[in-house]
Amino acid sequence: MSWVSRSRQSLKAAGTSHSAVSRLEKGTHIPQLPTLQRIAAVLDEELLVCFQRTVDGEIEREFAAVA
Repeated sequence: MSWVSRSRQSLKAAGTSHSAVSRLEKGTHIPQLPTLQRIAAVLDEELLVCFQRTVDGEIEREFAAVA
C-alpha cells in the first residue's frame, strides 16, 4: 500500500504501532475501521467505504464517506 509507505511518521502519530505498520505494508493484516479512521484523520484524508456488485457483466460501485 503506497499510502502506508509514504506515511510511516503519520501512522505512528495516529497511534499505530511499528509492528502494525509492518503488517499493513506486507498486506498480512486487515485493519479495523477505527484504525483506518485515525490514519485518515492524521493524513487529512477522507475515508471511503465501497460497495461493489456486478450487473450484466459491468462492475458498479457505490461509495460512502465514513465519519
